[in-house]
This record gives sequence, C-alpha cells and structure tokens, in this order.
Amino acid sequence: MTAVLHVTGRFPLSAQISTADPWALCATCAALITANDWDGLLSHVIGRLRASGLRLTSGEEDFLRRLQVDLRTRAVGPPTPLPENTEPPVPWAGY
Repeated sequence: MTAVLHVTGRFPLSAQISTADPWALCATCAALITANDWDGLLSHVIGRLRASGLRLTSGEEDFLRRLQVDLRTRAVGPPTPLPENTEPPVPWAGY
C-alpha cells in the first residue's frame, strides 16, 4: 500500500459489508488513477486477481466494472501518498 483514495459515501462490497473508508492503493493503482486511466486500473485489478489463481466469473468481472465506475464517480481528489512502511489498515475494522 503506497497511497489511499478518499471517496464519498459508502460502497456495498457484499450483501453484508459496506465501507466508507479510503481505498488502499498499490503504486500501480495510484499511478493509473493519477493518469485518469480507469480502464487500465480495471485491467490491472482483474489481471492481478487472475495471477493470484482466482477464476473470476463473468458476474464477478461485471461487479468489478461497476465498482470501478462507482469508485471513479466517488473519488475525492487524487490519491494521497502514504509515508513509507505504513501498515495497511485492518479490513472492515469495526463492521
């Protein structure tokens, strides 16, 4: 995690989980968002998930596409760089 992207509102991640927390970004994601390359971001995310061994269904890829559009719409400013050696937050702490 090298940066965060602040967003407005809450994102439904599943039927049970939603978050209004900033989105943690790797260096590649931060660079793609900074360059306004949202299609590249989607390709990068899908590629990383596949490289990790996940087999995405067409429904899961559609969900990621919708999430990317929603993220783009709700982004508040550019990615905010984090100091080196920042520990990632505990996902969904307090939910």
